[in-house]
Amino acid sequence: MYLLNKILEKLNLFSQRGLSKMRKEGKLFFISELIPYFKNSKVFMFGNGGSVANLKDVSRLKEYNLLSVHNGPVHFFRKYGFMPNLWFVHYGPTLKVVLKEEVQTPLDFSETFILVPANDSDSSVHFSSAIVKKFLKKHPEATCVLYREIEAPMNVDTIDSSYMSYGIEPIRVLGGGNVENSFLPLCGFLGIRTLFFSGVDHMQSTGHFYDKKRMYQTINGTTLEFPEKEMTLICASIAKKIADEKNIGCFRLEKKETILQIYPYIDFDSALKYATSKITPAMVRKR
Repeated sequence: MYLLNKILEKLNLFSQRGLSKMRKEGKLFFISELIPYFKNSKVFMFGNGGSVANLKDVSRLKEYNLLSVHNGPVHFFRKYGFMPNLWFVHYGPTLKVVLKEEVQTPLDFSETFILVPANDSDSSVHFSSAIVKKFLKKHPEATCVLYREIEAPMNVDTIDSSYMSYGIEPIRVLGGGNVENSFLPLCGFLGIRTLFFSGVDHMQSTGHFYDKKRMYQTINGTTLEFPEKEMTLICASIAKKIADEKNIGCFRLEKKETILQIYPYIDFDSALKYATSKITPAMVRKR
């Protein structure tokens, strides 16, 4: 036990040194530090669903705030030629997949805020996890933003009052899909005023925006079933009600190919007219 404690102390010391170095270089922020830059903004947040491919000239988003999830950054770069400026890392396998896919397509994360769970977050991956260290070793240009969450979704019958609340950690999540368990909670915390989402379809028929024939599956290629439609819609209904109460606008960019019809529709061109210009890590470092 004594030896184990000494090893843990040394590992913690290395982590603290790494944190300090990244802070000095302006490559590590806490999520609360982004609030002044994103408060009252209007942003895009996309899943990997096939409905993204229905939008015309997606490359126009390179001038705006776009949050991507999972291995989205790889495919946005391959298909549209730009990197999202926000990447929400929620699961360890995400980084493994991206590192593997980078063998064919090297990426530059210098203009991307990478949101990573802090070491004291109730998450399955953390800033000091081996896979995060491996990723940062390959990408010294990366800027990380640490957040705290409770990863397990709340029961729909007992919604915590902090769900979608401004500036409150740990961030609470709801079941359903990316809109309810990632996008809206982040919007609430950062004070984002309007969310435009796409690629959250909950339909096998739409595939992925980079490959319509690719089914919803694990990193090993095993086909997955989407959560029960009824429960997804219950979660969406709860989330929309809370978003409305908090004056957070949530709009879908897909007219037909999503089951999330409860959220109002807005066409892509109109959303671009309202959207806030992109914030980059360099802009935050300068201030």
